[in-house]
Amino acid sequence: MARGNKYICVVCGTEHTFCPKCQIIQPNYDYERYCCKSHADIFNILSKHGCGLVSAEETLEALKPYDLTGLNESIQAHINSLKPANTEAEKEVETTYKKSKFRTQE
Repeated sequence: MARGNKYICVVCGTEHTFCPKCQIIQPNYDYERYCCKSHADIFNILSKHGCGLVSAEETLEALKPYDLTGLNESIQAHINSLKPANTEAEKEVETTYKKSKFRTQE
């Protein structure tokens, strides 16, 4: 393992080191940016959604096999934004809107 080569995973924020020789032999993922292959996969899946290449539903389906605990706040916020809104809250807002005295005629 290389000495002094400490990096922070962009997905979970943990500090890690890697062996540059191993990366040359097996370049499975960017060892400098991610602490493990699954975090590289999670970041790539979310990046595809961010670029508009896949829908929110497809992104959530692709993330199902991965452990999504311990992720940094921005990654977790992106994942949470993909989840459908609480249907009960939506119904309550719609009911309140329909009963409102200030609602204009449509």
